[in-house]
Amino acid sequence: MRLLYRDAAARPWCLSACLLLAAGFLAGCSGGAEEVAGPRNLVLISIDTCRADRVGPYRADSRDDVTPHIDALAAEGVLFERALSPAPTTLPAHASMLTGTIPPYHGVHDNGEILAGDNRTLAEILGEAGWDTAAFVGALVLDEAFGIAQGFDTFDPRFDTPRRSDRILERRAEHVSDAAIEWLDQREAATPFFLFLHYYDPHQLFDPPEPYASRFADDLYDGEIAYTDAHIGRVLERLEALGVSESTLLVVTSDHGEMLGEHGELSHSYYVYEGAIRVPMVFHGPGVPRGRRVDGAPVGLVDLVPTVCSMLDVQLPEAADLDGIDLTPRMQAEAEAATVERAYYAEAVEATKYGSNPHLAWSGPRLKYIESRPPELFDPLADPGEEHNLAPDDAVRTFEMRDALFETIESRQREFEDTGVSDAAAAERLRGLGYVGAGSAGSDRLAVDSERPTPRETLEFHVLNHQVPHLIFDGKLDQARARAERMLSDRDDYYGGHRYMGEIALAEKRPAAAAEHFAAALERKPGDAVLRRLRADSLHRLGVRMQTQGHRGEAMARYREAIEAEPGHVDALTNLADLSAAGGDLDGAIELYGAALEHAPDHAEIHRRLGVALAYSGRPEQAVASYRRAVELNPESFELHAELGRLLIDSGRREDGVAMLQRAVQLAPSGSAARGDLEALLNQ
Repeated sequence: MRLLYRDAAARPWCLSACLLLAAGFLAGCSGGAEEVAGPRNLVLISIDTCRADRVGPYRADSRDDVTPHIDALAAEGVLFERALSPAPTTLPAHASMLTGTIPPYHGVHDNGEILAGDNRTLAEILGEAGWDTAAFVGALVLDEAFGIAQGFDTFDPRFDTPRRSDRILERRAEHVSDAAIEWLDQREAATPFFLFLHYYDPHQLFDPPEPYASRFADDLYDGEIAYTDAHIGRVLERLEALGVSESTLLVVTSDHGEMLGEHGELSHSYYVYEGAIRVPMVFHGPGVPRGRRVDGAPVGLVDLVPTVCSMLDVQLPEAADLDGIDLTPRMQAEAEAATVERAYYAEAVEATKYGSNPHLAWSGPRLKYIESRPPELFDPLADPGEEHNLAPDDAVRTFEMRDALFETIESRQREFEDTGVSDAAAAERLRGLGYVGAGSAGSDRLAVDSERPTPRETLEFHVLNHQVPHLIFDGKLDQARARAERMLSDRDDYYGGHRYMGEIALAEKRPAAAAEHFAAALERKPGDAVLRRLRADSLHRLGVRMQTQGHRGEAMARYREAIEAEPGHVDALTNLADLSAAGGDLDGAIELYGAALEHAPDHAEIHRRLGVALAYSGRPEQAVASYRRAVELNPESFELHAELGRLLIDSGRREDGVAMLQRAVQLAPSGSAARGDLEALLNQ
């Protein structure tokens, strides 16, 4: 493991250094200090997209009403001044937070990828040691489908209170805390627990609820953080009420920051400058010194696993191959005796989606190297905005740090099979959260090629790529079109411009044009699940238009093309089945309805239509079975009961049929013609 800051004075982190740290730890604990029992429980809180300098103790301004609960924890615990994330993207950063390893090792470099099962998570380690483990997450990007749920007995990704639209699958801090409090109230008190809470609110777009929207009208980002802090406070209050706060280790951190326009980036994921990777890190609880602020060399999210396991007195597995170290000596030391000369890796692969090199960083005790052209070397402590490049005046350390960066990638990188999400619906929901092209960086994303552009050279294109979908979503189609056309003029080889033009055409109800644009996008990104779905949708809509205009043959051809683009397109399968049945091809219709039900087995109307086709084709037993399933799925439909009743009577089961018709009468609207017809039928 080569996570070392290499200069003339540096030496490897080895056994002798461990002994020195242990000595420093013992010295820091001596002097008559009262021995404190260690923690029994762990609550790890991750506030998504929370810059360190927006949390009270880190702020440069005098505002003290944003994070009062976190501030109180820091005042009574330990705050690490410079904590770093290995990635400015949610899923990779959390994978590192929960495994203690960097992205080249755990294999997740982007949202929408899947954490391989051979990674050991903190939840698995604690669960095997006897802890109850539970996670309550605030957004789809940490859904269990992406492997992040490994080891949790309870994993709650219920996005039942979507924000802004049903495409944005996230839930507010209030509901994350509600679910966590309910779990705390119901759990067995005798067992120690690990509770992981993920709050997504500070992520763009910034729209805190009242009263935070009014209180922070001048800075809605602060408002989102303040709102989240308030609901973290509710969890802290419940821990106190349950009598477990004194035995619980609390850790508050974030997965990454937010650039807020620095270096030209409005959000995050593109760069590894401090605004994107510096995060808060606060420890509070039994065994944690009170009111200590740890300055000096950086620490990282990768350090959380070994640190909390040390504090909980849980043995790490012998095979654990971690990039992080135990931070307890640095918490306890009164001076710099516990300062470790080590460096931290960070990566951003977003630019590789545009054919550019990745943005990579190597952060040492004082200096930080960023792979670029020309290379960049900064002193973030003296220059937090990273505006003054020191590389031209310090070539020796620049290239030493560059060598250490790429040695680490080489030594820690593992090969994985394709880890990208293949489900089109899930990928599209991720895009609704603002992750354009999630999980599509490519296998060479960490390779640097002098022939490729730097991220800075494709930043303007990246900004356009993030603006257009928001404009489409907001219905500002003319503005979206202008930017998408600009994207096409700059980079016709990038699929996104064609995709956006297709989405604009769909919004304008021009399905034929949409289908052409999606086909062009697929040529540039073959096999993309979302593009296949979008093309299938546009062809299906074109088929519906042809059908309403009476062009049956054209409609069937478009439906077949939609099914070819996406074999599981339920609407296209169903509509093609309807037209086949209307044309007398009952066997073909039955086969198509069956195919649709393979992808939508709980669709009552398709079961009904299959039942009709089976009845007309002389298969009454199968027809009854299909109708019964439709009734099970929609038990309040008087029409289904009535049709099944008639079918049963026609097939010789009069008693069953009469009972079904009687139920239909009960369900039919009082005084309706349908109810009268049913009553007349029963009286025959």
